[in-house]
Amino acid sequence: MEALAQELIKKLGGICTTYYYKKTNIMEEAEKLSGDIRQFVELLIQTLSEQEDSEESAALQNYAVQIWNDYVEAVNNKDIVLMVDTLDFGLWDLLEDLFRPDKNEEEDREKENE
Repeated sequence: MEALAQELIKKLGGICTTYYYKKTNIMEEAEKLSGDIRQFVELLIQTLSEQEDSEESAALQNYAVQIWNDYVEAVNNKDIVLMVDTLDFGLWDLLEDLFRPDKNEEEDREKENE
């Protein structure tokens, strides 16, 4: 799951950067990620369901399902704003929080030094 998460982080970075800087339609590129995103969400939910029940685990599962639902809605409606929001502020944030904790620690240190 970690390798898939790292691959998604790279791909999302490219897609979102392209959108923000070139203002191009990213739907085609985003749609290519459907298999990887679905697989990641399924693996995450499976992993979390195998752990001890907790509010945090349940919240993460619900969040992952909501990301997938938003992604599907964005694809079905060709809604580029929802797609960017889902990929950048939903999936990207989830991946960063779960698989790049060192980045979060760096951000915390930067905030402390301000």
